[in-house]
Amino acid sequence: MGLIGSTHCIGMCGPLAMALPVNTKSKWEKLFLALTYNLGRVTTYTLLGAGIGAGSAFVIPAAWQSSFSISVGILMLLSAVFIFVLQRKKAIQILPDKWIKKVSQLIASRMQSGRNIDVFLIGFLNGLLPCALVYAALVTAFASGSVMNSMVFMMFLVLEPCLPCGVFYFSRNGLPRAFDND
Repeated sequence: MGLIGSTHCIGMCGPLAMALPVNTKSKWEKLFLALTYNLGRVTTYTLLGAGIGAGSAFVIPAAWQSSFSISVGILMLLSAVFIFVLQRKKAIQILPDKWIKKVSQLIASRMQSGRNIDVFLIGFLNGLLPCALVYAALVTAFASGSVMNSMVFMMFLVLEPCLPCGVFYFSRNGLPRAFDND
């Protein structure tokens, strides 16, 4: 999902990462909390990968993997066009508002504490918010046909953009200023 995935993550998740309660922390606490936040995201996506991989291991025989992968790719493209057209006409809603509101409220309730566990939970909950890139990754993970492959794929979905996202996160006030506290 590469560089495009990184830019997508910065644009979509960057504001949430920039809102993390780290302003009064030392440079090492900021770094630790950024890693804790991303560990929460890694945990969510790895668990999603385990679930989707377990499902695919039982549903798709190994001999059908390549045909299934091509079919799923075509269906993804068709569904994206279909959803785009219907959403523009306000004919469908992808996820119920209640789900998005509940996850958003849980994130907001943890934003002010700055405790390590809350920063982890913010990252974990962020992984449960709607994201087209994650949906595409889950379909790809499903096509892998094994629990381990799906978990590793989903884990790297998060780890790969961490470097550009981390640079963006720490440079929000200028990289040198991010480490001025100590």
